[in-house]
Amino acid sequence: MRLEQYNRRAVLLKNDREGLAREVAESLYDKGVGEIDIGYPKGIAQGKGNERNSNFWNYSSIITRVKQVGKEYGIKVKPVNEANTSKTCSLCGEIHEDGRIKRGLFECPHTKKVINADLNGAINMMQHIPKSDEDKWLTEGTACGIQLERGG
Repeated sequence: MRLEQYNRRAVLLKNDREGLAREVAESLYDKGVGEIDIGYPKGIAQGKGNERNSNFWNYSSIITRVKQVGKEYGIKVKPVNEANTSKTCSLCGEIHEDGRIKRGLFECPHTKKVINADLNGAINMMQHIPKSDEDKWLTEGTACGIQLERGG
């Protein structure tokens, strides 16, 4: 990639990040959201892709910009630890190194239930975020139409 093309691409991506962060903050502000819990997908593009698609998004820059714009709107932005969220079963709570049976699917070897892998990770992140009493529905009972049951 020539330097001129690289610089043009860098400017376009920066503009996309700026617009994305502002759009997210404005939308959440309009919905009355006062706090955002945001994860950092550490190592997501390491050793994958090529010069055209690897590290397409600079997550650190996106998170920094979301924090800046969030502050303008009075929205607190807190980082969430994503460690093992894609390896932990949201149904039984155990870590399964081979839980991903194929791209996009996670199977619990204990319950034999299959769940979308991204949804599994998101549920795990959600369960590690401290909640107020009015937010308990997020981790107890049904979330997004899915009955959340943890095995003992």
